Amino acid sequence: MLLMAAFFPANARAHPHVWVGTAFSFVVAKGTVTGLRVEWAFDDFFSSSLLADFDVNKNGRFEAEEVKVIEKKAFAKTGEQNWFTYIKLGDKTLKGLVPKEFSVDIRKKEVVYSFLLPLPEPVDPRKTPISVSYFEESYYIEMLPPKKDPVRFEGDGSLSCSAKADEDKSVKFYFNSVSPMRVTLKC
Repeated sequence: MLLMAAFFPANARAHPHVWVGTAFSFVVAKGTVTGLRVEWAFDDFFSSSLLADFDVNKNGRFEAEEVKVIEKKAFAKTGEQNWFTYIKLGDKTLKGLVPKEFSVDIRKKEVVYSFLLPLPEPVDPRKTPISVSYFEESYYIEMLPPKKDPVRFEGDGSLSCSAKADEDKSVKFYFNSVSPMRVTLKC
């Protein structure tokens, strides 16, 4: 039994060390999607670590200079994994998006990152299917979907669209045992 246990990965849900509540909004302008506003709410333990490391003046909030340091030292590295956010237009996954409007807030003892991922050009979701998956490949960080309002829309104009959340079975990581959540926009 011990030999068999050594060859099979442990329960994948036991692996993460950081849990991140995720939420996002499709940014809409004139009937097109122009970007994705992303929000990450870190678990209490990791939030405490961020506060200890980056709240230099220990006032319980992040000042503008502290936010710049967090962006450079803690956030920028996630760009190597596409900001843990994989936007597909049709069958093409967008890579190399540059986040804008990075901010950090503290809500109920949780550190929350917010940022905008602008699309290279506006996309009409009635013509080009859009889906979003979010995950961290090593599974050191688990990206958790929100319990309510998983997808929102913001901006001028509206879309008569709905969003469907499911598991993206085409993507597997952590010993092929975990698939990320995917949200598909249907118009």
